[in-house]
Amino acid sequence: VTFTRNIDAVANQKTHLPANFHASWNQTLPFLTVNYQPIESLALYAEYARGFLAPPLSVLYNFDPGNNTVQPQTSNAYQAGVVYHGANVSIDADVYWIDFNNKFASKKVSGDTVFYNQGGVTYKGIEGEITYAFGNGLAVFVNGSLNSAKDRDTHLQVSQAPKGTAAGGILYKHGPIKFSLIDKYIGVQYADDAHSLPGYRIPGYNTAILSVGYDFGMFAVEGTVSDLFDSEKVVNIDINDGPVDDQYHFQPGREASLSLIGHF
Repeated sequence: VTFTRNIDAVANQKTHLPANFHASWNQTLPFLTVNYQPIESLALYAEYARGFLAPPLSVLYNFDPGNNTVQPQTSNAYQAGVVYHGANVSIDADVYWIDFNNKFASKKVSGDTVFYNQGGVTYKGIEGEITYAFGNGLAVFVNGSLNSAKDRDTHLQVSQAPKGTAAGGILYKHGPIKFSLIDKYIGVQYADDAHSLPGYRIPGYNTAILSVGYDFGMFAVEGTVSDLFDSEKVVNIDINDGPVDDQYHFQPGREASLSLIGHF
């Protein structure tokens, strides 16, 4: 991969100041996957991949873009898992290990966003899912993960990386009727990498989604209620260094929508 970025702006995005920059990056990206099927209903796999991500354009959207000399983010990812499909049940599980280098991070300094390379981060964890189908259009599922995302220098969980996730739900589709009720959980995470204040620990939160639909043939109608239980918990915190207060982001609360679909 060769990635080149040129900016020649009379008025840069957000700052409205002149900007002229040039940068180019190169990276080789190998990928390997191995699959083995010992029996018809069971499969094993292992994967390796190298990743590369150029700095986002937003690193230049501040009053002194020269301060944002971030390098591309690179990664080496390893994953191994197993998949089983039976007559009514399907199961999959895997473990993963990802070494990140030059991880992008940002912070507010006197109201200006400054990007920097965080250094090395090791992501590792285990995840899995089970689905059971009853054979009459009804199925239930549950999945979850335990995740570690730690800075290799401080050994602390990095910001915006939940320690776990989970979801469960009921799915139904038979004839013209379809129905689903899914609840998603995002585990504990931190707003800062240093875990400097207890207030920057963000507790886990749930989001439930209810969907009901009916297909009349030429037309179909579908209603959806997001955040069914009207949760308004904190999901993220923008930390500001200076006179500007921290900015808190919350779940938006219950939202309902109705869609009319035409088939042609």
